[in-house]
Amino acid sequence: MALSKVLVAVMLLVSLTTVSAHLVPIPKPPVYVAPASPPVYSPAPSPIYSPAPSPPIYAPVPSPLAAPPTPVTSPPKYVPEKRQIAVQGVVYCKSCKYTAYNTLMEATALP
Repeated sequence: MALSKVLVAVMLLVSLTTVSAHLVPIPKPPVYVAPASPPVYSPAPSPIYSPAPSPPIYAPVPSPLAAPPTPVTSPPKYVPEKRQIAVQGVVYCKSCKYTAYNTLMEATALP
């Protein structure tokens, strides 16, 4: 009984391998194609162009003469009006340091 099972298994394996061998296509060797032969006639020669003409060279153009710049005129400076006054007694000249204060500290008498 065991021998018959082994024989059946072997026959099954053999039949499966033959069926699968028929289903797998066998690759064909690649076909070698010979390269095309070169043409008998020579190809047309490439056109030969002459170099482009260089542009004409001109002398530099002198720049136009500009008028000399006019000096900037500033408005006249403010000149305070000076008045003559007559004083009797002693006149003191106060220091600018104490302009905001009503004091005669560091004040000197005018001659």
